[in-house]
Amino acid sequence: MHLFSNLKLTSKIVMLVLLLGALAVSITFYSMTNLYDVNHNYRALLNRDAQASLLINKALLDLSDSSKLVLSVLTEQEVAKMRATQEKLKNLQIQLDDKITRIAPLLDEGNSKLDAIQQQKEIVFALADAIINSAARWRGDKALNIIHEEFDPQLNAMRQDMDDLKEATITRFQRASQTLDMTTRNTLFNTTLLFSLALVTVIGLSAYLSFTQISRPIKQLTNAMRRLSTRDYQQNIQHTQRHDEVGEMAKALQVFRDTMLRADRLEVEAADNARARELAEQVAQAKANFLATMSHEIRTPMNAILGLAQLSLRHPLEPRQKDRVEKIMRAGEHLLGIINDILDYSKIDSGHVSVETISFSPEELLTDVEEMLEETTESKGLSLALDVKDCPALLVGDPMRISQILLNYTNNAIKFSDHGQIVIRLKLEQETDNTLYLYGEVEDQGIGLDDRQIQQLFQPFHQADNSISRRFGGTGLGLAISRNLAELMGGSTGVCSTLGQGSTFWFRVRVYLPEADETTPATAPLSQKLEPTHNLQGLRLLLVDDNELNRLVASELLMDAGILVDNASDGQKALDMLEASADNTYDVILMDMMMPELDGLSATRQLRRNPRFRKIPIIAMTANVTERDVASCLEAGMNAHVAKPIDDKALLRILAKYCKKSQSRALDPRPLEHLKRLIAPEKFNTMIDMLLEDCQQRGQVFQSLTAQTEPQQLLQHAHDLIGTAGHVGLNNLKNLGEALKRATRDGDAQAIQQLVQDIYHATLDATQELQQHFQR
Repeated sequence: MHLFSNLKLTSKIVMLVLLLGALAVSITFYSMTNLYDVNHNYRALLNRDAQASLLINKALLDLSDSSKLVLSVLTEQEVAKMRATQEKLKNLQIQLDDKITRIAPLLDEGNSKLDAIQQQKEIVFALADAIINSAARWRGDKALNIIHEEFDPQLNAMRQDMDDLKEATITRFQRASQTLDMTTRNTLFNTTLLFSLALVTVIGLSAYLSFTQISRPIKQLTNAMRRLSTRDYQQNIQHTQRHDEVGEMAKALQVFRDTMLRADRLEVEAADNARARELAEQVAQAKANFLATMSHEIRTPMNAILGLAQLSLRHPLEPRQKDRVEKIMRAGEHLLGIINDILDYSKIDSGHVSVETISFSPEELLTDVEEMLEETTESKGLSLALDVKDCPALLVGDPMRISQILLNYTNNAIKFSDHGQIVIRLKLEQETDNTLYLYGEVEDQGIGLDDRQIQQLFQPFHQADNSISRRFGGTGLGLAISRNLAELMGGSTGVCSTLGQGSTFWFRVRVYLPEADETTPATAPLSQKLEPTHNLQGLRLLLVDDNELNRLVASELLMDAGILVDNASDGQKALDMLEASADNTYDVILMDMMMPELDGLSATRQLRRNPRFRKIPIIAMTANVTERDVASCLEAGMNAHVAKPIDDKALLRILAKYCKKSQSRALDPRPLEHLKRLIAPEKFNTMIDMLLEDCQQRGQVFQSLTAQTEPQQLLQHAHDLIGTAGHVGLNNLKNLGEALKRATRDGDAQAIQQLVQDIYHATLDATQELQQHFQR
């Protein structure tokens, strides 16, 4: 167990995956072996009993034809025709002999019935010859006697034996089929049972690993971080002896504690000498740089932990397991919130935060805040109200910093409220010297504050009292950050509160009226910035990251959205893969910043110097999250920046924004590529030709449809289109078919008219992409 604890989290996860894979392979081998035997026996059954039954039927028909020929002789008046009939009878005898010869190897060895039939056949055809010869000599009376006394009894006996042989063959076929059906059922039942047991085993091991190796240690490290935020350096940091990602976090936290302790001592020493101010500035800068570095070092394993927890929650879990994974998510998100608060405060404290002066809409700013907090508010049973008074349509200031203050205030209101309404207000105030201020406040009906608690607010690393920290968590930095931001914008902050009756936190910041030519906000509201994620299926993406676990998490998130993902472990490998690939192979690149061999910024600069890769979107996905880091990414030639831990919704929005061309793809080649590996090349080529012809025919059909076409006919065409397109990866056609079904059921004539034309054009696109991809 000690050896297992020292393994990397990646190794532990890989071991679980290998265990699940081994169980799956074993179960699959068992089921495939049994089903192969069933299939082989079915084929043998069809080739033997079914074929034997068919041949017996054909032999009976030949026998019936022979009987009719014999009887037809009695009505003939010409000897030549009688002899011609005799020749036909000989041909029928040859055919019957051939069938009996083919039946023999299909039956059990030594079958007495077949021997009797062979003898009866010889007698029947000898009697038939005698009948024809008598008739040819004009001895009809003798021919009739032979028919009644010998031919008919022998013929009926032969028919009866052949019927019995046929019935025995059918009975044997049915018994063997029942046996094979029972074998198939038992195999499917055993396979399902074994897969269920394997899944339960692996889920149990995963839950145990999550709780003992991840959840509990992260909670302990979170508590240690909270103690450090209050400058409590007495307790030791646990888990530093581990050699996995949690151990790396613990060691980083220990270095953080030692550095903070050293920085505090430096501050005390700096106050006692003439270089106090210079040393204080150096300490502040050292703190900022160190916190930025620690942010990256802690965010990297946090990305893996939160990502794996998020992926686990996407699959069915038992209630206890789901609760434990959700606790991992909450603990990780709490730790991430602490890191973000400390980083924000460090940037403000070191003077690295600047204030923008751009136009914005106060009403849209409040709407954005409401949208971001709507889900959290509803989960606690609270209501959120907005109130904008005396505010023009546009003001000039820093909407991002104002939103940050409102979010800090409102998050606190939600945290400390169990019922009632939270009201967010904005109004414009004008001083006697015509100076304009935007006044904002957040009013709640929560626990409230007394005078002593109010005195301790807005100070860094302080909350109202220690019980607040124990009950509600937090670092005590949110209000300090809000006060500093307000002061940077030429304003102030404050609070009015009554214990047990709620609180009103307020701020005032300097704003201006826009110039006459400024009629629209300089930045779009958040609700417009967050573009919906379109269908990204079939998008080809290159993921570049040196951390194996981060690649695993990101790949799983992306593949769930239908994105094809290739991986590279550093910038140089990414360059080699891109150089070796054909033009337009990749639609987008996700690039980490800090990597061995060649970092993300250097790799991006080299790509932008190559004409082949100047236009491919490159998105930074990194734990380097400072404004300087974002600016460095854009300066190197990247298109956007995504912070770790990954917000999958934000990542998919950015991909949708920068990969719109790829989203219009008519074809997801994966189903057809998979089929191509399973069947012979000539069969696959024939199938592609049939698919191309089907696309062309469907396009012509939909070109002729209109909104006046019978609804049932439209629904049938849409249903056929969805089935065919969905199976072969023509996702655009499938989506259009589903939209046509909805429009037809709703009776939306305008939408139907547009959709049938869209489907016609989409069939042309699908035909072109099929031809290009499979070189037809």
